Amino acid sequence: MAPRLAELACETTRAAEPPDAAAEANHRIANNLTIIAEYVRSELFSLSQDETPDLSSIRRSLQQLSLRIDAIGRLHRLLTSSSHATSVEICAYLAEIVEAVRCSFAHVERMKILCSFDTEALVTAKQAIAIGVIASEALVNSIKYSHPFDEPGIICIACRRTSRDGLLIEIKDDGAGRAHELPSKALRHGGAGTDLMRTFAHSLNAKLEMIDGHYGHTVRFELPLFDGRSD
Repeated sequence: MAPRLAELACETTRAAEPPDAAAEANHRIANNLTIIAEYVRSELFSLSQDETPDLSSIRRSLQQLSLRIDAIGRLHRLLTSSSHATSVEICAYLAEIVEAVRCSFAHVERMKILCSFDTEALVTAKQAIAIGVIASEALVNSIKYSHPFDEPGIICIACRRTSRDGLLIEIKDDGAGRAHELPSKALRHGGAGTDLMRTFAHSLNAKLEMIDGHYGHTVRFELPLFDGRSD
């Protein structure tokens, strides 16, 4: 299932551009609903591998699906409400994703999510989709794995411009002493999210880093910043 998700992601990022702003928004939502449908199939396949899936696994799958659907809906609203419907102010969208996380995960109150946005930048709809997928998957992984015994924790999401005319986005948690377990656990629990992060980072021409340390796990990616008026 994970290879199929990566294949769909590639198809989405290669898709031809629609002729006008309204078509742009609808084109994006249609492509991403296809990815959501494949997410559902992937989760069903994963659950079917367990003889008796436990309630927590089912709840976790539904929470992730809720976040992914909500993130796409919020992007669609930003596109259709903007005066330039082919571009998105990326920090506004990242803030929407954080809010979607809070709505989707019932016990996320134990994790404080801090935002540090020191810039405003327009990105294309195509870039926004990719950035949203990477940020969402990184946030989900931090919530699931950084504090496995439900102790309180902090996740920081930051966005800033770089000196190389780029945009740097970083998601970092404070899962002290357990960060080294995250990548292997993430892969054991399906691997689709990690594959998607890599696929979409490639579509952005972004440098993606997943850094394990004694004081947490960091997902960091830097992409060239365009003016948001064309792909």
